[in-house]
Amino acid sequence: MKDRLPLALPPSADRLALIALQVAAILSSDAVTAVTTSLSASLVGPNSFGYVRPTSALFQSIADHQTHISIPGADDLLVAQTKFIKEHLAESMILNNPFTSDMRHARDDLIDAVKYTCSFADNPAAFHADRIRRLDEWQSAAANLAPVHDLLHSFMVPQAVHLLGPGASLPLIEIARRAIGWPDAQFIFHKITGFPTVGDYPDTGTFRAIERPAKRAYSSLDHSKHNHRMIRTLRQQWQRGSPLQREAMRIVTAKTIAEVAAGICFGGFTLHELSNALCGDADDSSCFHSLHRFGVVQGVEKDGVTPRVRPCDNAKSSLTNECLSTHETIAVEDASFPILAASLFAEFYPADRLPALVHSTDDVKSAFRVVAALDPGTTVVAIYDTSARDVRFYILPGHNFGLAAAVITFNRHSQLIAAIARRCFGVPCCAYFDDYDCTEPLWAAPSGKMVLKRLHLIFGVPLAEDQKDVPPRPVNVFLGVISDFSRFAQGIAVLRAKPARVAGLILEATHFLDHGMLRAEAKTFFGKCEFLQLSATAGRLGRAALGLLRRWDTARRHERPDFPPGDEGLPEEDTSLSTLAREALSFLIFLLWRLPPRTFRFRDKKAPRLPIILYTDGMYEAAASVPARIGVAAYDRDPGEGPEWWHISAAVPQSMFAAWKPRTQYIGPIEVVAPLVALLSCPERFRDRDVILFIDNTGALFGIGKGDSRDDDSAKMIHIFHCLCAVLNVRVWTEYVASGANLADLPSRDDLTLLTSMGSETIHSDQVRFPDMTLSLTELFDQLERELAPAPSSNAKRHRAQVEEAIQAILSPKPAPKKRRHQ
Repeated sequence: MKDRLPLALPPSADRLALIALQVAAILSSDAVTAVTTSLSASLVGPNSFGYVRPTSALFQSIADHQTHISIPGADDLLVAQTKFIKEHLAESMILNNPFTSDMRHARDDLIDAVKYTCSFADNPAAFHADRIRRLDEWQSAAANLAPVHDLLHSFMVPQAVHLLGPGASLPLIEIARRAIGWPDAQFIFHKITGFPTVGDYPDTGTFRAIERPAKRAYSSLDHSKHNHRMIRTLRQQWQRGSPLQREAMRIVTAKTIAEVAAGICFGGFTLHELSNALCGDADDSSCFHSLHRFGVVQGVEKDGVTPRVRPCDNAKSSLTNECLSTHETIAVEDASFPILAASLFAEFYPADRLPALVHSTDDVKSAFRVVAALDPGTTVVAIYDTSARDVRFYILPGHNFGLAAAVITFNRHSQLIAAIARRCFGVPCCAYFDDYDCTEPLWAAPSGKMVLKRLHLIFGVPLAEDQKDVPPRPVNVFLGVISDFSRFAQGIAVLRAKPARVAGLILEATHFLDHGMLRAEAKTFFGKCEFLQLSATAGRLGRAALGLLRRWDTARRHERPDFPPGDEGLPEEDTSLSTLAREALSFLIFLLWRLPPRTFRFRDKKAPRLPIILYTDGMYEAAASVPARIGVAAYDRDPGEGPEWWHISAAVPQSMFAAWKPRTQYIGPIEVVAPLVALLSCPERFRDRDVILFIDNTGALFGIGKGDSRDDDSAKMIHIFHCLCAVLNVRVWTEYVASGANLADLPSRDDLTLLTSMGSETIHSDQVRFPDMTLSLTELFDQLERELAPAPSSNAKRHRAQVEEAIQAILSPKPAPKKRRHQ
């Protein structure tokens, strides 16, 4: 059986070093050097060579809210933090609006790709001729390099050979990497030997630098003992499993067998069969460490009855992921990429017009599964095989969905491919794991998709077909979010949540309220909610509710942590929700029905109003006659008919203390409530405005900026603050100010001398409004929406109707049409 498995355990360290030298020698040939020089000379723009490593989690994006908060002492603070009040005022009063300049984060090679496309605006025929010429040059180069490819191919481990798709050209991949100055120097070496899954994963220089050392050595694990224990555990799970759990096991079995049929998995073996095939001894399973493959239920299939189950391989409980050291963590695109590309076309396209804009999407077939692993012993999975009625083992030549290494490995592929497409062919595209988006003028499409398909063939990882191959259209879905370019010719683009995605989350959340939430379900649900919130909604609305849920989930994990399953059996998991978790989940359902679209306007000739400059402060002295006060000072450079300066000086009422949990120091929540009171007391002064908010308390600064706080009282007030921003259409940019330079430090201590001399208007106590903390998260939003929000727009009504329709489609799907018999 071993002879029939196209797999090999890792070569020795000496053998790997020798392969590295031989590969380097082959790739230093004159033929390789000549093609590298030619490709280097044909890049589409001046910034298409070289690479700047990302420093944040987002690779590139566009936003309509602040995405970065400067820490005290940072050089990029809007105003120097060390000056006193008058000096700080002098600088803050002349600040430009950061929302007009700091919202777009585009990589230089994307800008080059857009400029390249725009340069052909008056001659689309020349554009297509140029792109076809480039593709032909690559095809010719691949053919000429075939002998070099064959030499490299001879060193490939069996699993890498098995997974490499037809049409691949290993030397052309390396040539392109060098030609564009991409830092991942070991990419081709790993394509040949397989990519590491445990041990030290070399730094590729591609992603955000961060050290994550291994917690243990892979060699320290008792593989044989673990594999035998896995058999006992899986048998127990089948015996004790509920009908739903058993149905999930049946589906996992069927999908695993389908992977075998597709050639991306081998099995199912008994423990003795796999030990003999892989380790050479039927009684020795010490050369592999199996992962528990389980099913995650993700709604139902189109028939409305069959659970939709995604197989996942648990490399956490097996401790495999603890045996990996990495030096970087991925930085990725988000669903706003099409809008980002659109903003660049609006900037660089000829000034007298804008094109009809479209975008298309693609997906890699089988994704992680088609990237070879260095050690197949780490990719073995164990399932309760319902067809065999016992535990069986399957082995993947590629990567498991669940291996920590798979994330870096696959994104090394997709990010490099996208960079080559942008730099060598001028394709304005991006990659998010195995998903691609290409945004181009209608006259340029669909050649961008053609480039991506050719590049994936060269890399030996073909793109999927059928439903995953989405043609260029003005309105398309990328990462579950709709980008709408139907009015781009008028300078308008819209980003909105996909109704079916929203409907699915509403149904999931409703199910959790009724039946509780498993830990495995919680992590997936939180991730989907956060992604949708970041991609499809403005500001930080909903972050506090999600944070409350996350902290509840973390607390219950600490109270009852997971432990490796053994003879003692499986623990019963407590899935019940706390009162606060139920409140947060209920609000998320409430919010999902109301997700506002994000509208972006390009080439808008109307100048925006200048931002309001807002200072806030809190004071707490337990022994004082008035122990807690807040101060607010606002300067409106574009006030219309209202005053330029106004301020609030107010005592914090006892009702706020009664609503907060007892503590020795209340300054944290007091600092948070101050900007909230400013908006709540003067809502019409802030409606449809941009605000630069200066705070001298870092907890309040970062809490409001991020939309959440670890302190539940502060989190609830931050929730109200962002609800207010949503219903009033306010954008807030938070900045740190030193206490000695904070104008609001004066009214927080009831010192109004300076403000009075400046002609500032007093907001009297009968106008000052503090939030009602006795209301739930949902009641608070509902109250503000009824009081302050404009009537629902036609788009908002349409969104709710579409979500309702999507829910009904999930709950009551239409039966599939019957096939006609041929007469």
